[in-house]
Amino acid sequence: MHKFYLTLILGLFVSFAQAQITAPDTACIGSTVNYSTTASGNTYAWAPGNVDISPTSMTGIPGLDLRAFGKPMGINMQQDVNGDYYAFVTLYKGGLLKIPFGSDPTTPPSSSAIVNYGNLGGRLGDSTTGIDIVKDGGNWYGFIISGKSLIRVEFGNAITNNPSAYVALNKSFLISNAQQLTMVNDNGIWRGFTANQAGFITRFDFATITSTPTTAYFGSFNQSQGGLNAPASFSLFKNDLGAWTMIVANRWNGFGPSASNRSTLSRFELGTNLANNSPSNASNLGQTNINGLRNVRSVTMVRDCDQFYTLVTTGKGDVSQVDFGGLDPSGSPTYNSLGSFLYDSVAFVTPFWFDKKLCIMATCVDSTLGVLSNVYSIPVNSSVDNNNSGYSASFNSGGLFTTTLYVDQAKACGPQTYCKDVYSLSTIRINIRQYDTIFVANGTKCDVYVWQKNGVVIPGAVTDTLTGLEDSAIYTVIGYKAGCSTFSTVQYFAPTGIGSVYSDASIAVYPNPSTGIFNINATRLSKENVTISCYNMVGSLVKSLVANAPNGNLNTSIDLAGLPKGVYQLKLQTEDGNYIKQVVLQ
Repeated sequence: MHKFYLTLILGLFVSFAQAQITAPDTACIGSTVNYSTTASGNTYAWAPGNVDISPTSMTGIPGLDLRAFGKPMGINMQQDVNGDYYAFVTLYKGGLLKIPFGSDPTTPPSSSAIVNYGNLGGRLGDSTTGIDIVKDGGNWYGFIISGKSLIRVEFGNAITNNPSAYVALNKSFLISNAQQLTMVNDNGIWRGFTANQAGFITRFDFATITSTPTTAYFGSFNQSQGGLNAPASFSLFKNDLGAWTMIVANRWNGFGPSASNRSTLSRFELGTNLANNSPSNASNLGQTNINGLRNVRSVTMVRDCDQFYTLVTTGKGDVSQVDFGGLDPSGSPTYNSLGSFLYDSVAFVTPFWFDKKLCIMATCVDSTLGVLSNVYSIPVNSSVDNNNSGYSASFNSGGLFTTTLYVDQAKACGPQTYCKDVYSLSTIRINIRQYDTIFVANGTKCDVYVWQKNGVVIPGAVTDTLTGLEDSAIYTVIGYKAGCSTFSTVQYFAPTGIGSVYSDASIAVYPNPSTGIFNINATRLSKENVTISCYNMVGSLVKSLVANAPNGNLNTSIDLAGLPKGVYQLKLQTEDGNYIKQVVLQ
């Protein structure tokens, strides 16, 4: 299986070659890894691991009846800052609806909750179709095709606002029975594209988001060379080298929607200049292998590391995956049926994330909104699909872990997909071994070592070997490797011969482990006073006491209850020598 990075769009695919996820390259097992992104967007979905974009079982969900308002056409789904969903729907005879779905876009709201903005003061008339909604400079704008006019709607700083202004921008012969409308932020310059059923693509160039655009067009009328015939939808995407390609879905390949005229796909190369009026390498991708697909209404795209697919939706609500066999869409495509909406007469679609699933909502000209759920899905556990631009994860084993970020998957244009690999290091372990008058840190080979004496860092001691040891001192070492660290056990240094009169067998500590009380018994001590010190794993003294040993026999206890659970060292100091016992507090 490939390693997949998913991007589903209605109007635009943007390459993920420039990673925009900030996170460490390595992490320790069990530690928390924080991810952030500089990618600009409204909605973010983070998923662990690889995403398999093989077709899944899609589910049609009963939709919303809009017959009381008119025939729905264009649709665009957005989320507000609270995560609530709003669908904006145009009406063919001239109208705009805002449909509040709340937190669940798969559950239709009541008709009384729908906001009907009407024809926006007469600016929306017959043949109102495509709509796109974008955010620029903190403000929201809607753009609508109505007849031969382009209309701008201003919502202010919140998508929940009612329109504060609506302006007719253009009335041009370059808009001819236009269908899809897509707005693209091209390095700070807004450009709009629409497909015209007369057989060409219109481009709108905006100096600013609120200015009146200029218009241009392109298209080939020779279908054998990639010509357009009743184009209904298109996808613009940018490859890893910054070159733009447009794939256009033609509703039929002859003169009218007859049974023998099946839909075709055309391809145009725009190069690195999105304002190119003369695309090169226009080609007809054919219709033979997308057999049975007639009256294609929408084109969406998904991509992984080494290939991409096109999803096409027909007027009858059938959805198919078109496979080009790699990253070059000029190849001969094959198709695989994925499922269908519960309704036919599909006009436009918009994708969105919900409940870790990528869904498609469609307007149907029989006055219904339909939803197709589970087009693709991300793992239910450890994934987030909300407005949060940050993400956290931890790994319980060593190895390479991929995290994938999807930005603005609910928009009609501008979605982006990025990935980040983090290597989780296996647990590192070190211990101190004494070689005569030298301490050596054994175990995992670390990048840096920090030695401590009696809990104080020894300046300059940063290798795995420590010399210049002092009698009766407690030593520890911390090992650091690629951002991970670990403490060694505590080591007490005594020169050879000192403290060897009595063996460890003359000292007993029990129970060990213990939940608090440790009994200490010793025999044959030469002095009646014994100092008992307890050190934690960094060599800090945490408790001490002086015990009486009548006739050299010690019978006492030390209570460590209240201290953090872990490993401690008990040091018994007598004139004969010093003895170390390791205990475990549970």
